[in-house]
Amino acid sequence: YAIKETSSPEYYLTDGKVFYATLKVADDLVRFEVLNESVDVNVTAEKRGNVEVLAGDTMRYDFSQIRNDSNVSLDEFYWHDKLPAEVRLGKIVTGTWSERLTYSVEYKTNKKSGWKVLEKNLSSRTSHSLDCSPEALDLAANEYVTEIRFNFGTVGPGFCEETGPSLFVTTLADLEDGYRIINRTDVGGKIGDEWVVAKDTWITVVWGKPRGDLPKTGV
Repeated sequence: YAIKETSSPEYYLTDGKVFYATLKVADDLVRFEVLNESVDVNVTAEKRGNVEVLAGDTMRYDFSQIRNDSNVSLDEFYWHDKLPAEVRLGKIVTGTWSERLTYSVEYKTNKKSGWKVLEKNLSSRTSHSLDCSPEALDLAANEYVTEIRFNFGTVGPGFCEETGPSLFVTTLADLEDGYRIINRTDVGGKIGDEWVVAKDTWITVVWGKPRGDLPKTGV
């Protein structure tokens, strides 16, 4: 007889081995030792950007370690970035990814609560440059992108970026000197009914634009 474990206790992986036994008499009893490795679920995320920026200038956020660091596949795997209200998104460079799949990119704006598809069926093996200007997205007056999200679906253990994605933004021109722009990102995936999420934050300090010499008065 060939015997194989088909299910394991919750949060443990099946052994995967096939055991062979010969039953010599009726009601013969054969024992096997099956070792189940525990499920290790983890994701990671890291972001970097300008340490300082001049008010009104463009800057870039770079992302890395967007990774399923588990020993199992995760469902509904995503990367999400919440943009500061003090910047305006101009472009997304998607980077490339370690597993061959297609994914979608979505965004939210300050005028609409739901997610809107920017692009879908993107190849993970090609880096795409996505125009996020108000004209390209057909945004209304005073409407701007507040969040972006990459949806990858189910990914295997070790899934990660091969060349990291980047966001290109422009800071508002009227920000005061010393103002702190805070950007937050998170990565997550699902196993069963449980989510695992990793977060990271980056802070950029603004240099206010010089106001020039004050007018001279008096004699």
